[in-house]
Amino acid sequence: EDEEDDEEDGEGLDHEDADEHEEEGTTKEKKKKKKQPNNIVLTASLLAEIQQSALKEFSLNGLKKLIVAFRSACHLHEDADIEDAKLRRGDNHLASYTIHESSLFNKLMLFCLNHIGDIFNHHLFGEVKPDEDVTSRDVTKSPKYKKVQLFIKTFINNLLHFLGQLTEPEMLAFVFQRVSKLIHLLLPFVKALRKLIKVTLPVWGSNPSQDVRVHAFLLIRAIAMKAPAPFPELCLKGIYLTYVRYSKFLSWKNFENIVFMSNCVAEIYGIDMSLSYQHAFVYIRQMGIHLRNAIIAKGKDALQAVYNWQFLNCLRVWSKILGRFSKENELGSLIYPFVQITFGVLKLRPTSKYYPLRFHCIRFLNELAASTHVFIPVAPYLLEVLNSSDVTKKPKPSTTKPLDYGISLKVPDTLMKTKSFQEGAVTEVVSLLTTHLAVYSQSIAFPELSLPAVMFLKKRQKTLPPNVRKPVQQLLERVEQTNKWITNRRANSELTPKDLEKCLAFANTKDESPLTKVAHELIKKRDQEQSNKIAAELEKKQEWSSGQDEDEDHDDQRAVGKKRKLETKHARDESEEEDDDEQDDDEEEEDDEEEEEEEVEQVEEEEKENEGSASTT
Repeated sequence: EDEEDDEEDGEGLDHEDADEHEEEGTTKEKKKKKKQPNNIVLTASLLAEIQQSALKEFSLNGLKKLIVAFRSACHLHEDADIEDAKLRRGDNHLASYTIHESSLFNKLMLFCLNHIGDIFNHHLFGEVKPDEDVTSRDVTKSPKYKKVQLFIKTFINNLLHFLGQLTEPEMLAFVFQRVSKLIHLLLPFVKALRKLIKVTLPVWGSNPSQDVRVHAFLLIRAIAMKAPAPFPELCLKGIYLTYVRYSKFLSWKNFENIVFMSNCVAEIYGIDMSLSYQHAFVYIRQMGIHLRNAIIAKGKDALQAVYNWQFLNCLRVWSKILGRFSKENELGSLIYPFVQITFGVLKLRPTSKYYPLRFHCIRFLNELAASTHVFIPVAPYLLEVLNSSDVTKKPKPSTTKPLDYGISLKVPDTLMKTKSFQEGAVTEVVSLLTTHLAVYSQSIAFPELSLPAVMFLKKRQKTLPPNVRKPVQQLLERVEQTNKWITNRRANSELTPKDLEKCLAFANTKDESPLTKVAHELIKKRDQEQSNKIAAELEKKQEWSSGQDEDEDHDDQRAVGKKRKLETKHARDESEEEDDDEQDDDEEEEDDEEEEEEEVEQVEEEEKENEGSASTT
């Protein structure tokens, strides 16, 4: 009895413990239920209510609901596990809205991107006048910053997540445009700002839409101008390295993109001159190191490390940067090493095969000289081309397509010493020499400066092939006209060599020299030819895409035809199989009937026999 009582007491205790565990389990389940949000379906009326509360009433509760709805829209097509993992990393609000309609998604995203800045500015700085600029204020100094700090962080993190998933050009351009006006809100969040730069730079370098690339660049420029250190340095370094990464090749298809990116890099490097000098010194020195290694190694691989479009596009961008911002600042001291590096590239392999590369380098130096008015002696490297045997000898016949010097680095072996090669080389020499002399055609010393080139051209003109003598003769005539124009001006003035300032001011005249007019015409002609070639490439691309669409349509039609043939063939096979089955069934039925008839005959014969035997008995 005592043991039974103990067992009963034990059973009672077990039941009590079980009840306690059940109560604890129910409390935990209640807590979990409290933590788990209810997924609310976002409707038009609910969205209008949230917008009214957030924008018109400026309620913090309305702002919270708006941020949660925005977060739900940014993570619309993600799995729950991935979403929860991302929430643990930075977001404290669960995605508690379910969006089923695309129209509501568009309204929500447009409203947030258009008005979230005004909402945050009102909570931080109070009522803001329409003409008042609050983007230059420090948001961390606002007394209400702590109340909305979490909301700003959540919005920025989700916006960056949404930006990383976008592919449509119109949407990308719109988002970049709106984010540029929210830079003052991003400044306190270092990681988010770094991530924004990291996401924006590849879009600026590789997106096919020009509008998207422009808005991406404006965003990078806004960060470089408004963000504190080290973000300006990150923008300078990032935009140059992105330019180098996406400028490995050059053709008429991407020529405009290369020029656009080089102009963007030059504009970014004009924001802070002291910081730009540090980066320019490092990168120009790196180009010098590459050139030195190529000179020492003397191999094909070492030559390819310098003679490529990537290195040449680096020369292009630094010639623009030094030409724009080298006056009266530290960048002017880098002109000399840059020019020496460019001359070293010219002399690394001074053969006629690499004349196109030489012409590109001289064009960069002419642009730099025109911008800075620094004398750069490129004439010897141009006249050396006219002294080459590949240009002066009688051309060999050829039916190959002429070389396009605008997008070429070297001359193919099939075009060497041909008529088209000689005409193209002499045309490029005359154009570049005209541009070079036109830079100094206003100078008081132009007759003496142009004398060596004039003497060389007069001597070499007789030995050139007849098909290339005409442009050289025209250049000599223009130079003679400019010499007379300068000598007449010098005769009418009372200048002496000791009057240095007056001699420098001699070039500041509104009248253009004859050589300058010719140079402007050549530049316009060259730009027009480039635009025509780019337009032709675009037409080819459009024709190719339309042809591809037609091929796809034909392929679809062929596939449909094949499918129909297969269906008809399959139907025929099925009908034949059915016919065969019917024939087999008929044959089987005939066999069965014959067997039945034989059986009937046997039975009848047996009955007759039985009747006969009975009669005899």
